Amino acid sequence: MPVASQVPCRLSVILARRAPIGVVFRRASGNWVQLLNWRTGRDTFDEGQWFRCKVDANRSDLSPSGDKLVYFAASYRSRSADRGYGETWTAVSRPPYFTALALWPLGDTWFGGGLFDDDTCLRLNHPAWKAQCHPNHPATGLHVTTDEMYFWDRSPLSERMTRDGWMLRTKVKTIVGGRKIAGTYPQQWEKPDLKARRSLFLHDLNDGLIHHRPFHYSVVYGKTASEIVAFEAEWADWDQAGKLAYASRGKLFRVTFTPRGRSAETREIADFSVARPDPQPAPEWATHW
Repeated sequence: MPVASQVPCRLSVILARRAPIGVVFRRASGNWVQLLNWRTGRDTFDEGQWFRCKVDANRSDLSPSGDKLVYFAASYRSRSADRGYGETWTAVSRPPYFTALALWPLGDTWFGGGLFDDDTCLRLNHPAWKAQCHPNHPATGLHVTTDEMYFWDRSPLSERMTRDGWMLRTKVKTIVGGRKIAGTYPQQWEKPDLKARRSLFLHDLNDGLIHHRPFHYSVVYGKTASEIVAFEAEWADWDQAGKLAYASRGKLFRVTFTPRGRSAETREIADFSVARPDPQPAPEWATHW
């Protein structure tokens, strides 16, 4: 029986680099999260699996073709540790399902997750001595290397953003105990559209991450550097066709620009704000390589 959610959900999105598809993490109360496939060319959605676990989308990634997801998860229920998974782990699955094909137990939150360099090459964000697959979840067909991307210095999120065309524009050094540390707070990032006519600015990356609140975005017209639109969102980006989308308060929106590009209109394309967890097993095709 579906379990009622007490609060509106929050959304995170990762877009594939070489296919018109993305994944949406739909987070509800009680550590429930659902995965959905988003077909960005038609703005249609395939609802996938619910999972009662903490899943960190900021340490996750989608393969270029969109057929594999690497994600970082944490569960502090004892039965996970009893099965040899530990309290935290990284897994690879077939979206929109979380069922692990490959899985690497970790046991802490210092690292975790990873990045796809291509469809078969995975950079696992684990120390080399914690890169052993669970015996029931081998990394069949994947070439796996290890990397150590720590939050304050070089995180999976900042690496993914840079890879996908975002540019770090400003950063302020953080002072701890009179000493500058590697982390930056806040961070402003910029990503031009495909024709470099407009730029999307994310103004407060670390501030939003630390305080778990929406980010501040704006779109600027390139020739005049004039602001076209500003908004708060949990996620925003240009899609594979160069169209702007964003997520706010459990809903997805599209932003379209006038022919001259100096004003914008917003329309809602999906409402996931009433999240009702309904855990179901993955279909057979999503349970094996």
